Amino acid sequence: MEYKLDNQRLRMLIIVFLVISWNIVADYYDFSYLLLLAFLLLAVVLGSFHFHFKINEDQLIYKVSFMKIRVLEKHIYPNQIERLKFIRVNWATKAAIIKVNKGLNIRLAVLEPKTAYDHLLTFAKENQVAVEKTKDYSILER
Repeated sequence: MEYKLDNQRLRMLIIVFLVISWNIVADYYDFSYLLLLAFLLLAVVLGSFHFHFKINEDQLIYKVSFMKIRVLEKHIYPNQIERLKFIRVNWATKAAIIKVNKGLNIRLAVLEPKTAYDHLLTFAKENQVAVEKTKDYSILER
């Protein structure tokens, strides 16, 4: 089943980056409509990235796309996974970190719908992948 990752963090970072850089650049070049247009265009481009996560019976697929063009697609097989770590972020949000043997770990903090974490846990049990749950995450499961 395919899940969508809500890129709230990316949108917030884009806004903070644009506000700070706009203030710095405006001090040096005064106000310019062309510069404002360039910053707005940059915000639209950075906000056009989409993240998807798919759980199959034998593999996990992490996709990053720009508009509809696939930029990154990473296939992760159970033998490549060191462990799945389930954590809590914010006050009441579940998250998971896929710790891989080689390469970068994948953080899944905003999967939609929330049943994705249960599906990921089922995948781990079926494929004998080590699972680690923090104490805070266990509180959210109640």
